[in-house]
Amino acid sequence: MSKKLIEGHLNEAMELSETSVTLNICDIRLEDDTLHFTYDNGNDGERETFTFMLTEYPGGSNMLFASKSSDPKSYKGTILEVLKQVSKEYNAKNGVDEDEAMPDSQLDEEGYEEGDDENMGSDGMEDDAEGWEEEYATEMSYKENQELTLEVENHQKIFGRESISTRPMPLLETVDVEINVPYRDILSDSCCSAWGINHNLPIILKISVSADYFLDARDEPKIEVYQERNAKKVFRLKYQLAAVILKYIKEIWPHNCGKKIRAEEFQETESLKRSASESGSDLKSSGTLSRTGSLISKVLGREEKKPKKTARDADVSQLVDMGFSIEMSNQALKMSRDLEEATNLLLSDPESVERAVKVSQNSKLGKSEVDPKAPTIMADRIDELFSSPEKALTSDHTKIEISSKYGFLVMVTTYLRFRMPNLNNFCVICDQPHVFAHGNMLKPAVCARELCCFAFQQLGVGSDAADDIATAAEVVDLLVCFATIAAASPRNTMIFEPYPTIFDPKDPKKTIFHPNSKDFIQLSAVLSKFPSVEKMSQAKDFADMKKQMDKAHEHAYSLLQWIITSNRSHLVKMNSNNLIKGMQTTHQYLLLSAAPEKEAKFRQMKEKHGSIFAFHGSPIENWHAILRTGLKNASGTKLQINGAAYGSGIYLSPAAATSFGYCRMQGSVASSHSANRFLDTKNIHCIAICEVIDKDIRKNSNIWVQPDPEFVVTRFFFVFTGMDTSKAQAFNTENTACRNEILAALKSH
Repeated sequence: MSKKLIEGHLNEAMELSETSVTLNICDIRLEDDTLHFTYDNGNDGERETFTFMLTEYPGGSNMLFASKSSDPKSYKGTILEVLKQVSKEYNAKNGVDEDEAMPDSQLDEEGYEEGDDENMGSDGMEDDAEGWEEEYATEMSYKENQELTLEVENHQKIFGRESISTRPMPLLETVDVEINVPYRDILSDSCCSAWGINHNLPIILKISVSADYFLDARDEPKIEVYQERNAKKVFRLKYQLAAVILKYIKEIWPHNCGKKIRAEEFQETESLKRSASESGSDLKSSGTLSRTGSLISKVLGREEKKPKKTARDADVSQLVDMGFSIEMSNQALKMSRDLEEATNLLLSDPESVERAVKVSQNSKLGKSEVDPKAPTIMADRIDELFSSPEKALTSDHTKIEISSKYGFLVMVTTYLRFRMPNLNNFCVICDQPHVFAHGNMLKPAVCARELCCFAFQQLGVGSDAADDIATAAEVVDLLVCFATIAAASPRNTMIFEPYPTIFDPKDPKKTIFHPNSKDFIQLSAVLSKFPSVEKMSQAKDFADMKKQMDKAHEHAYSLLQWIITSNRSHLVKMNSNNLIKGMQTTHQYLLLSAAPEKEAKFRQMKEKHGSIFAFHGSPIENWHAILRTGLKNASGTKLQINGAAYGSGIYLSPAAATSFGYCRMQGSVASSHSANRFLDTKNIHCIAICEVIDKDIRKNSNIWVQPDPEFVVTRFFFVFTGMDTSKAQAFNTENTACRNEILAALKSH
């Protein structure tokens, strides 16, 4: 990025803003790589401030943040071009007539001639403005019919009639295309809950395309993602979804890549129409799709036929008879030209086949728990969504080739559906893959890059602490408790993972906390100043709550926000009517931490081998990290604090009494006047119930060891504060009554 270039463009914009009547922009200033300016249309008019990030200036798309909106938008062009676009949009929004505002001298400069007055009334205005706008809108609709209308029709045929709608915007010379993104068949209800998706509402992707040029426009279209407009609670996932789609559109946009997209008309055969009719061909008002995989197969040139025995099936049978699994046999045949070559591959290099099987499994879409009442969409195999099946086997889940046969809009929807189940694997800001040695967790998160951490904290992309306190105050208290005890532990350098990256609100260039310079004394000092969550929940609004936090300590709010958003497990207080009564505590929580792909693999293995339930106990100081990185095999590592007499793996027990022995009573690290409900107690124990694949478990009386961490997922979490645990210690998951209690609780949640 050239500073000289930016300064030149800035001066040009500032000069025009001082002389132009229609460019209602003022207070333009540049701070490092950020441009600040204000829209003001005059006395008593609309006034709003903006922040424009120049991270990819001038050639790329850059993010614009408005003070009165929580939705960032993407703009491309020079500073002056962006200011003109913003001014034009807000003039239209506020009913400012740009032609009316221009003086005669400026009208002359724009090329108006005396003859133009023939079209004006006595007051200098057009006689029938409404008629002009209707005519313009009709002309715009006619332009849509050439390409856009065809693409919309294709989208409706594939995803349902209500999957897409259009709205002409004559003053902006654009058309808003609103796509009702089908997601209910690829995300489970528990995943939606963890990600902050209201599964009763559709996810809308709005794409604003040029009315005149559509796909021939130079610049990529602007987009917006939302669930419910003007909702009190912000739909946080929209930022990541927008980043994903913007990146993809930039890659496939014809002006950028030089490849034209010209849609063909989608034709349904009679057999496909019957198939769609049997399953219901419309999109329900709630947005749930009711298409079957036959339509998608047609989209990709694979019209579904009745299953019949093929030579491939016979080859698979022969390989299975030799002792290879069905998955390995199928994959080897995909990678080979014939049966003989597949056999040699399985014998000489089984590892490569196994790796391909794992990648293929991780690339498949599918909901772990499908509601039998909910209609389904798509074929089971993800490669049926793409123009080249082998592309679906790539390890890079962002680089997938999708057929352009039925148009840009179908491509965008298909890509978003492909990416959605794996959002947790990528940074919510930059969309780069996470690199975690311990594997990915359930909730999406920001990566460790400083620019991403800054955006997450300063630009409102992260979770609002006020929302979480209002809806889950006890969980927030618990998270603060874990952070406080882990920070005060003698083992803090090993167990406080991850460590926060937090910028100074007063000086964004300065970091208060950073992983490269861990300061647990300062961290504990800020934590000790936190007011009670109960007190914070009584605040009038977000501003009032933040004021409380700032009064307690200037960095308290930023740290609280990090504690909440860095938690990558779904921890939810259980309904009092559905508690596991045998555990004898009111502090019971649903605890889900497995990423969607791990959960899907777990359920596949469960169908094959079955599963059992067991407890896992760990000192309270460890739970800060466990909620963020998952249960790990600590045997033989610096994290191991107990022996590994029964070998390497995750240690579990069917008996609560045994796992309580691993919790190790902790004296409170806070004073008796602590504001935290969990810290203000003499003793605290934490224990989890896990579901475990019943395969390869080493059972030694009440001590079990599962060597494969992928075969262990958390289900419930229990906290005991300053109380006798003897009654709970009698709980044993091998007892039929106890197991039934667990299953009933799972079903109710």
